[in-house]
Amino acid sequence: MKGSLRNRLLIALAVALTALYGVIGLPTSLQDIYDHLEEKVTLGLDLKGGVHLILQVQVQEALRAEADRTIRRLQDELGDLPVPLTPDSITRNNPETIEQADDIMITVEGVPAERASDFRNTVEQYFPNWLPSSRSSAVWVLRMRPSSLALLKNDTVTQTIATVENRVNSLGLTEPTIQQHGRADAEYEVLVQLPGLSDPA
Repeated sequence: MKGSLRNRLLIALAVALTALYGVIGLPTSLQDIYDHLEEKVTLGLDLKGGVHLILQVQVQEALRAEADRTIRRLQDELGDLPVPLTPDSITRNNPETIEQADDIMITVEGVPAERASDFRNTVEQYFPNWLPSSRSSAVWVLRMRPSSLALLKNDTVTQTIATVENRVNSLGLTEPTIQQHGRADAEYEVLVQLPGLSDPA
């Protein structure tokens, strides 16, 4: 019985030494052990220290940019109807916060009543991401469809993650964490963890 226990202990010791050798090699000094451990063993933020950031993605800026692109295209398309509009006839509102982002809206003023049907057909054909509605006989409002809003905001977060990854990878850091944080449909945040880095700039 004692011999069996001794054999088990010897086997366990041999396995432990083999595993230790695989991690730190054959050290010649205590400093060698520290160097090998630092090279072979990956430490997380809790042990190694580093940077922990939560970035807020300003999705309202992406929606404003999309509205601006739509306005430029509208000016081109409506010029072919023809609908007698000036550059000042098509404007957008200015949502400044993430909470206001879904309120993005384009206003078109001066659409002649006899061209209302042409205007609606043009928007529905060439701008399927926008829903047209008449506010009065000559004023129309375009609001982005909910599905298009969600897709654009999610794409903006995905592009932000890719941009951050490219920058972090250029630093040569070991195993950074860059991923979406919080509720995907409401918070639009990116978690960035950079072990071993003390200056996030």
